[in-house]
Amino acid sequence: MSPHIATPLLLSLGSAGCFTWRPYEPAAPLAESPNLPQRVRVFVGDLAPLPLNSPYIRRDSLLGRTDERKSVGFALADVDSLDASHFHLWRTLGATVVAPAAALFITYVIVCGDGGCEPEAID
Repeated sequence: MSPHIATPLLLSLGSAGCFTWRPYEPAAPLAESPNLPQRVRVFVGDLAPLPLNSPYIRRDSLLGRTDERKSVGFALADVDSLDASHFHLWRTLGATVVAPAAALFITYVIVCGDGGCEPEAID
């Protein structure tokens, strides 16, 4: 794989898992919150949590798009809670800097541990 392709690919894969969900508590009641986060996870009854992109409120409903780009809506009265997606800096640094550096160090120790990488003198 070309380094021009590999580097952005590895960085994007590393940062893709570096988002975390935190409970979203709007300052005003949800029905009066015009500005929602760009990505939320909706909890409704016994259903599995559903991530929504670009959510908005219209009348008495919470609307948005799923990752499959399907439009969905929930009555505000049925929404138990919301989580907002947040970027996690330390996980990103761990996945994109610390983990590769540790892997490189471990590889060096395994390959060159007992002087295996020392140049040999030619007599």
